[in-house]
Amino acid sequence: MRKFLVILMVVAMASFLFVGCLPVTPPINTAPVITPIPDATVTAGNAFTYAVVAADPDVGDVLTYSLTVAPLTPAMVIDAATGAITWPITTEGTFGVIVVVTDEGGLSDFEGFTITVSAVEPGPEPELQLVGIIVDPKTMELYAGEIKEITSVTATYEVKGYETDIAPGDCIFLTSDLDVATVSKDGDVEAVAKGTATILVGYEGKFDTLEVTVERAITITWFEDSTRYDPEENIIGGSPWYATPLGPATLVEDDGGWCFADVNEVYNASGDAIEDFSGAVAISETGVFSGYTTYTSVVSELPIEENFLGQVEIIVYEDGTSGTMVGTYTQWSYAFTESDEDIVILDANYPGAVECVEDEGKWFIGHTDYITYPR
Repeated sequence: MRKFLVILMVVAMASFLFVGCLPVTPPINTAPVITPIPDATVTAGNAFTYAVVAADPDVGDVLTYSLTVAPLTPAMVIDAATGAITWPITTEGTFGVIVVVTDEGGLSDFEGFTITVSAVEPGPEPELQLVGIIVDPKTMELYAGEIKEITSVTATYEVKGYETDIAPGDCIFLTSDLDVATVSKDGDVEAVAKGTATILVGYEGKFDTLEVTVERAITITWFEDSTRYDPEENIIGGSPWYATPLGPATLVEDDGGWCFADVNEVYNASGDAIEDFSGAVAISETGVFSGYTTYTSVVSELPIEENFLGQVEIIVYEDGTSGTMVGTYTQWSYAFTESDEDIVILDANYPGAVECVEDEGKWFIGHTDYITYPR
């Protein structure tokens, strides 16, 4: 019996030693698997987000997420640790995406999907609520008999920045004083007589106003009789010169006196217009005639300035819209030079010109005395 036990112990020890010498097999690494990602359809202007889901049979494996194919402008990003995808969408189109998940042993899985981005669909048209109208201009100055049109009437709505033009014919017009101004159905304002009036403009229950000021105005003509120096024709002295009537010109009543509505209309009543003509001529309440004009001579091509001073009277005819100017006035003429070449031209066109002491380059070239009277 003792012999049997000894043999059994020897066999057991041998078996233990044999097993301990066998090679150990390492655990097998299994690749992670991504849950299929569905294709997506989104609208531009929104943000696309998606949480990628992946599983690894090997408990404890750390997974890393990445994108191998993805939109670049703007860039789509994925959180390497969580698999969360974010992408701000700005461009329409179809975009492919490939997601890769990798475990610690280097094994990986990938999943592809597409994103279709559509344009923003327009929302329903807003209901527009008219809140007011705007008349342009807000003020208007005219002289009696003159007609001006209302430039525009604009409707404004509660939607910020939305407005539209209104045809004047769709508006209503009411005038506070028809003896001062009237307005046609098309928005033409006609001045009747001196004064002020308010024009009320209405459209679908909304209103705005236009303030009108009318000055008295008359159309005049006058004759002239003078011994004149005509610098353009180089005529000095001469016998009395009788002209055809000057004008017509429009005079606008101003603080008891008168002013020429447009001096240019007198100078250009006949012949070619002087393009660069400007100036202002007025008649005071006491009849002092004064003013100036400037232009470029069509003959010498030098700058010309003319100054006026005299004593006249405005006679208004019974119709109240026309009249004449009588009295006397003088017109002084000056030319301006800027170079030696200009002086040569000055001498050729205006003999006897005298340079003004107080203003270098300004030359007195003559004057004309006028006697104006009705005929």
